Amino acid sequence: MDNNSKKDFWHRHIEECEKSHLSQIEYCTTHNIALSTFGYWKRKLGKDQNRKPVFYPLTVSPSISHKNGIKESGLTLHVKDGRFTIQIEKGFSSSALSEVITTLEQL
Repeated sequence: MDNNSKKDFWHRHIEECEKSHLSQIEYCTTHNIALSTFGYWKRKLGKDQNRKPVFYPLTVSPSISHKNGIKESGLTLHVKDGRFTIQIEKGFSSSALSEVITTLEQL
């Protein structure tokens, strides 16, 4: 198998693993793949890809509370490596949370 065929093979398995929502261990066990080899190719192909940032428009209506003259929704969104967390403060804007979740579901 040439190098391009290997890349295609592993790229397909990595995508299928992500779509399956199985852990890497479960996916590798199911497909009789060595976990260490899967991890190697996932890291290797991750470095090879030149991922361009994608812009997703998000409009959040500010709530009534103010801090330093800036209106706040009571929500903080953290995004890193395609994963996200939402920090919710007391008195958050439920409409802002709904808009954030709607936008994240489109990713």
